[in-house]
Amino acid sequence: MITPAVHGHVRPDPLLQNVPLTVSRAFYPLGFRLELTTNSEDVLKAASECWGMRAPSFDCEAIRLRVIVQKDGDLAPEPSFRAQGSLFAVIADRQNFATFDARMLSGFCFISQATAADHEWFRWSFLESIVYTLLSQRYVVPVHAALVARDGRGILLCGRSGFGKSTLAFACAREGWTYVCDDATFLLPGEDAEGIGKSQKLRFREDAPCWFPELSSYPVHLRPNGRLAIEPFTAGFPGLRTAFRARIHHIVLLDRQAGPCTHSVRIPSRDAVDSLLTDMPLYNAPVNEFHASTVNRLLDVPAWRIVYRNPSEGVTLLSELLQR
Repeated sequence: MITPAVHGHVRPDPLLQNVPLTVSRAFYPLGFRLELTTNSEDVLKAASECWGMRAPSFDCEAIRLRVIVQKDGDLAPEPSFRAQGSLFAVIADRQNFATFDARMLSGFCFISQATAADHEWFRWSFLESIVYTLLSQRYVVPVHAALVARDGRGILLCGRSGFGKSTLAFACAREGWTYVCDDATFLLPGEDAEGIGKSQKLRFREDAPCWFPELSSYPVHLRPNGRLAIEPFTAGFPGLRTAFRARIHHIVLLDRQAGPCTHSVRIPSRDAVDSLLTDMPLYNAPVNEFHASTVNRLLDVPAWRIVYRNPSEGVTLLSELLQR
């Protein structure tokens, strides 16, 4: 890229500061404003696939992201993520990398056309990871948990991978509960314990049709993290109730076992909160404090452990819990 002549001399642009970025659009991931500027329609299409239907919900300073797509380069390999203080780097190779500043809520990516054309890989490796990381530095606190609600009362479903958060959340939704999210809940700071989620999408392991036959018509595909998954949109299930956010009235640690003993038991809320905190990544000290103080608000929420064998038993135990 060559800049305009100055007094008859052409100035070089080795940093590619002046690449024309001719397309831009605002999106609202989790309801927060993202101003995306790029030179690629593929980038806008990839963003639209995950955030095109989301409306603004919060009046906050916007995230600003510039994505520069170049013809050269292969599909990005799996990137590495590094940070020091408020500065972050995402590095796949010399043609595919990004950097962003959490204090400024802004960043940029340079990616190859091959990477931009693979929308799912681009979203996984760069777009969504950058945006959700920026949001989690100031506005939300992500926890590894599903969130469902019934009669306005939300239940945060926690547990290790493979303990059934996604299948139990969907089983609840099939029984008339409200579905908010199935694996990642974003807590909002404030007096009330409230969470928001990506309610437009479901995600299951490949064996989910064993519990839910209606999923057998959906393809199983290899996710960018190497796991097999079924990922339908909630809009494909008429009558399924969804919500963008819910207030949390109970925390439930899931313990799916093969044995016959099915039950629920009250546990100290501290146990549930510590389980969530130990599953969260470390950032710089102010952000860690923001995350800890937000999650610790759940100490006022009653916590339970349920031992169950299948989604149907799990729904029954959760329903009994709300009746108490």
